[in-house]
Amino acid sequence: MWPVIVRWQDDIDDWGLCDALTKVYTKILVVAPTEVYTQLQQWNNHENLWKRRQSLVSLLYFSRTKKQHPSFAQVVQLIEPLLPDNEYYVQKGLGWALRELHTVYPEQALAWLKKHIKQVSAIAFTIAIEKMDAATIVDIKALRKINKTL
Repeated sequence: MWPVIVRWQDDIDDWGLCDALTKVYTKILVVAPTEVYTQLQQWNNHENLWKRRQSLVSLLYFSRTKKQHPSFAQVVQLIEPLLPDNEYYVQKGLGWALRELHTVYPEQALAWLKKHIKQVSAIAFTIAIEKMDAATIVDIKALRKINKTL
């Protein structure tokens, strides 16, 4: 199935189609992790913004519904290169990936976010923290505010 469905990404030109295809890619990632992750790595630095977005959102799409996930290291390996990306929909996907990363690896994700707080765009940051508990949100927003003024 993967050799056929991987080519569908070539026809994506909006976020709705991108995310619809993500539902399929994330399921295939569980059964063919090496093959799919290798493709996501290639898309991660592609000129096409929808491929860059796909490289992020396919990693942990609705992580609570999955029993298997890529490792923390695999996820951040694809997040970090896209931190400076200027495309709005890539940043939205980055925020989504960070939010889901916190769901799967809460302690590691929070530590990573604190370390990279200056590099995370406002778009991605807003999405990344939206499902955290209220106290954590207050703390992380305060840390971001302090770091923005430094």
